[in-house]
Amino acid sequence: MNMLKLPFVVEASELACCRPEEVLVIDLGKEATYRQAHVPGAIHLHYGHLVLGQPPVPGLLPPLERLAAVFGQHGVGDGRAVVAYDDEGGGRACRLLWTLDAVGLSPGSLLNGGILAWTQENQPIEADMNQVMPYSLQLESTTAALVDREFVLNHLHKPGVRLLDARSAEEFDGRKVLAMRGGHIPGARNFNWTDAMDRQHQTRLLGKNILLQRLADLEIFPNQHVITYCQTHHRSAYSYWMLKYLGFSQVSGYAGAWAEWGNTRNLPTEI
Repeated sequence: MNMLKLPFVVEASELACCRPEEVLVIDLGKEATYRQAHVPGAIHLHYGHLVLGQPPVPGLLPPLERLAAVFGQHGVGDGRAVVAYDDEGGGRACRLLWTLDAVGLSPGSLLNGGILAWTQENQPIEADMNQVMPYSLQLESTTAALVDREFVLNHLHKPGVRLLDARSAEEFDGRKVLAMRGGHIPGARNFNWTDAMDRQHQTRLLGKNILLQRLADLEIFPNQHVITYCQTHHRSAYSYWMLKYLGFSQVSGYAGAWAEWGNTRNLPTEI
């Protein structure tokens, strides 16, 4: 069976029309919330499985063999299209979607607005703990969706490369410091991840034209190679997926993020 082709972002009404054998719905919200209500058939995946979790740089990608085991236990890569959602606006769900890109698995889709949008549209919910048949999965290497600090350092101020900082303005300009140093990577543009959300409509993404114009105002364009980062590549995974949704063809995530950059003394910073 050919894998179902879904857009980068799907609406609740679209997901409701998909057959269970076509899609693997993954809930990355809080487990307590999942146990109360989730999309029918959805399985729960703990966000901690997607990050290395070791300070001071907790957002690094775990070893491929560990990810392969987690994905195999949760059915990821079994031939079904993945649709991810959470209960916080999409950051955790997009970290999964970025990870799929980073390890070369078929891209997934984001449920626009997550569980809030699903319930607001009066779609059915359930509270059963769903499981899948585990299987063996091998992951060979990472892709250009993942870049490291050396790549970022070597591409600072290069034409055609733009850094998107998804943190708050206070973090960006050094008023709020969550590492040894405050500020941002030189040349980065600040686009807070929540500024892409329509707060009047269950944190759904704003319209494409609105987002493209806001990015253009920051000199971020679809023909550039855009590298997203935040503190741990949680918020910036959402920004990564937003750019994919908008048609940006060359997008990467810096998983080390400010937790790594801001704690490395010899790397340049701006305030």
